[in-house]
Amino acid sequence: MVAIGLFVACNLSGYMLIGFINSYGTKNLGQSSSTMLMVSMVGSVSWGVPTVLAARGSDCVGRRRTYVVGAVVLGAWAFPFFLLLDTADGALMVLAVVGLTVGLRLTSDPQAATYAEMFPAPVRYSGASLAYAVGVVLGGGFAPPVAAWLVGTTGSSLPVSAYMLFSCLRTFLAALALRERSADENDAFVRDMGA
Repeated sequence: MVAIGLFVACNLSGYMLIGFINSYGTKNLGQSSSTMLMVSMVGSVSWGVPTVLAARGSDCVGRRRTYVVGAVVLGAWAFPFFLLLDTADGALMVLAVVGLTVGLRLTSDPQAATYAEMFPAPVRYSGASLAYAVGVVLGGGFAPPVAAWLVGTTGSSLPVSAYMLFSCLRTFLAALALRERSADENDAFVRDMGA
């Protein structure tokens, strides 16, 4: 359950970036498809910058802290994300997606290492695969149609921000439940991986 929860916010927010804002921008904000694709592309490229910092942070300060900070950043950005998009100003829409990528990296970069560390070798692939698959379904699998339904029903993006915030709360709680490995456990894990 912890491994599943760790992936929910990242996956849902990622699907907002790559699977929802294009249609939202064209249908609800009156933007051209090329404008929205450019905004998404800048966001996708900017995804790479915080990758190094998040991966390094995960190794230096621990997986748990990195996830906690990432969930807080994603949660704090959920409302500004749509408020900036709703301006339909190109520069502010780019700022919205670039800001989102910071939290995305903090919650996605430690994932592979965290999943490998969470499960003992005999069930590592099964445990990581199951957690990843269920996290995708609960996080991003239904996110674009749910977001479209929320906007269509309410006429506002604020419920979508609340939906994103709720997913961040689930990841935050999972991160708090995540047990960090001791130095001895890390040494044993490295020996296990090398064997």
